[in-house]
Amino acid sequence: RTPLWWAVAHQPEVASRLLDDTRIAVNIMDGQGSSYLHLAVQTSNNSLVNKLLARYDIDPNLEDESGRTALSYAKENGDISIWCCLLG
Repeated sequence: RTPLWWAVAHQPEVASRLLDDTRIAVNIMDGQGSSYLHLAVQTSNNSLVNKLLARYDIDPNLEDESGRTALSYAKENGDISIWCCLLG
């Protein structure tokens, strides 16, 4: 996992600053196939979800090993605000 991965999970304000750098690849997946967007949704971090979705290079439809997308996790968690963000 990358420093950005750690920041998304534990220091969202640092992650937000890192995401300002458009050279950062945002569709990197970990060993379980989870992306930064998956993690931001799983931790219910609305601001990071929005920041990631604002990136031109984000793929919100990436599936993890179990076939779940970020939208799947938002729905499973009952997180309506994130679910609405993901639906656009």
